[in-house]
Amino acid sequence: MPRFSELDHQFVCPHRQGCPYLEGLPAPVVWDRYQNLLGTECHYEHVIQELTGQLDQQRRRNRELERENQQLKAQLQALHQSQFKGRRHPLKPDSPPPRRRSAALPKAIPPGSGPSPIMLTRSSRLPLPSPARCARARI
Repeated sequence: MPRFSELDHQFVCPHRQGCPYLEGLPAPVVWDRYQNLLGTECHYEHVIQELTGQLDQQRRRNRELERENQQLKAQLQALHQSQFKGRRHPLKPDSPPPRRRSAALPKAIPPGSGPSPIMLTRSSRLPLPSPARCARARI
């Protein structure tokens, strides 16, 4: 294919209305779009930089929130454990096991100091109520 400088001055491209190299678009339309969009790439670069900065800022904020969330979860777990675990001290590996208390009465209440039981001294027999009286009691 000859170069542009080697072409005759009278040469007219037969594909001016639909160039196969420009996907069937006419060359003047493609040239006009190119001229109109020339210089807009700088604008797009600026937008990309601005969006990248916002993305970095959101990522930093996300990391901070994740750290704060982990700290709050640890605090909640510690609070929960302190409420339900009791006040046991962790055993050292060399210490003997703690002595267990016996399941006896507390030392503050001496045996026999409570109320004395009622002693039954006599018994008596009473007649059973009549069936008619039981029926009236149900009504």
